[in-house]
Amino acid sequence: MIDYSQPSFYHFNEDSLLLIDYVLHEVGESFDQVLDVGAGCGICGLELSQKARVNELTFLEVQDEFLPYLKKNISTFVDNKTKMNIHLSKVSAFTSQHPFDLIISNPPYFSKSSGRVSPDPQKQICRTWEIDSLETFILSALELTALHGHFIFIQPQAEIKLPTTSSSFRLTKKDLKHVSVFDFHRLDVDRD
Repeated sequence: MIDYSQPSFYHFNEDSLLLIDYVLHEVGESFDQVLDVGAGCGICGLELSQKARVNELTFLEVQDEFLPYLKKNISTFVDNKTKMNIHLSKVSAFTSQHPFDLIISNPPYFSKSSGRVSPDPQKQICRTWEIDSLETFILSALELTALHGHFIFIQPQAEIKLPTTSSSFRLTKKDLKHVSVFDFHRLDVDRD
């Protein structure tokens, strides 16, 4: 495992690696436009860019405290073949000139009313849906997903309430160890 630069309030775990393994085995190894939502220090996007062909990788992060770590990791672990972009924004406020053929995320796991509260506000944002709700996160990311593209995120194995989505998306859920991968695949047309 690569030694990524990380802030003291956050340390990634194997969940990000499980997400990327799923993408490589179930979706593919070549992508034009990739968006890493809630990128943090860039683990998901950087792991993918090292194991697959990615033309352009966009990191989307809401906490500016992650930016020095993300920039350091990009300069340390990325070759110049992949174009990199960093945006400081929540997904519900993010707009793009183009849709993404792959959107990946290891987002917060807990609602505001569940889980233990961290005394560190930065860590609390990493763990809990403080900025957007899970539903807003999903619906916003789906709007950015290209035709035939995938929006894939990971959550703990538990029943979570997913928003109703258009029939133009097929949802696949796969349980891996202690987490579940949710893969929204955009289809050709809406089914009636």
